[in-house]
Formats: sequence, C-alpha cells, structure tokens
Amino acid sequence: MAYDLTTREQDVLELLLQGASTKEIAKSLGISPKTVEKHLTKIYRKYNVTSRIEILIKHHTAH
Repeated sequence: MAYDLTTREQDVLELLLQGASTKEIAKSLGISPKTVEKHLTKIYRKYNVTSRIEILIKHHTAH
C-alpha cells in the first residue's frame, strides 16, 4: 500500500508506530508539537483514518 507520505510524514509515522507521544515526536524531530499535529492530520487523511488507534490497526494489518 502506497500512501505517498512525505519524508517528514514518514518520520512522524515511524515514531508514532513506536508509541511516541506528540511531544516525544516533536522533541525527537526538532519541531513543535503543533507541527507534529499538522503532519498527523495529513497522515490520517492519506490513511483515511481519524485516530492513532485506527492508523496502528491499519498499518499492522497491511504488513
């Protein structure tokens, strides 16, 4: 499944899949939590989900 994620969206998703919080993702990537939220919104739209739980399930079942 290809979702056409940007490099930064891939970085955010990888950390999200590891269980990182928004603040942890922000700190790890050197960006603000607000920017992380913007990336998550775009990722959710591309995956057609509305929550972290949904994306975890969708990602897990796709692999």
